[in-house]
Amino acid sequence: MSERSIELIKQSINGANKYDYFIVGIGAATFSYFAKDFKVSDDFYINESTLTLLALALLSISVVCGLKTISLYNVYLNKNGKYLDLSEHLAGYKKNAIEGGIAINEENGDILYPDESELKAQILSELLPERKYQLLREFNFEVRHSPMPPDGTLRIP
Repeated sequence: MSERSIELIKQSINGANKYDYFIVGIGAATFSYFAKDFKVSDDFYINESTLTLLALALLSISVVCGLKTISLYNVYLNKNGKYLDLSEHLAGYKKNAIEGGIAINEENGDILYPDESELKAQILSELLPERKYQLLREFNFEVRHSPMPPDGTLRIP
């Protein structure tokens, strides 16, 4: 992916996050404004007090749902980032195992030998399809109710 594409994706994600925070903030401020002077009437009929109470309840549900959406999105980004990081490690381990020789892990300075890289690549090759399936299962409705295929391959409609 080109640098321009990556930058556009970053700006899109940041813009969407700011918009979500703004909308939830407006909802919370509106709830606070109307709730500060609200007094419950003694009669529970369809009147101004009852409709205001209903509006406040719906507004509070909206704010809670908005906060939950933001939280789930942040969890998804975190899990997706970890998955992509493991994918990059797998590519590095495979490259070192194929090329041979000694390599240095740039993140932590560890020295990698080809046999160690091959072992780590094998472990990550088994782990990554399961991680990908978990990501898709948690955040994508189409595969939420289907079991993991026995061969570990994912077929997404």
